[in-house]
Amino acid sequence: MDRRAFVTGLGAVLAAPLAGEAQPSSSGASPSKKVRRVGLFHVGLDHVPPSLEGLRAGLTALGYQEGTNIHLDWRNLPDEDAARRTAAEFVRDL
Repeated sequence: MDRRAFVTGLGAVLAAPLAGEAQPSSSGASPSKKVRRVGLFHVGLDHVPPSLEGLRAGLTALGYQEGTNIHLDWRNLPDEDAARRTAAEFVRDL
């Protein structure tokens, strides 16, 4: 596995245990229909992470629909240190 794919996955892994604590969307979703927020942090500023479409397909297969019950918050970052700091901030702000 290359380093970029690892760091991208790292954001999802860090956020997954806390997904149940995600806030409802500002669109007024009821508490029983929480919008889960998943953080994805990609090292590289030049493109969409190659793993993003596969993740979206897998989440769709599990019944998640972006904008309805899940929000993918992905960011391109210049290096691993920036990705670690951003991941820590993301988890702290949940």
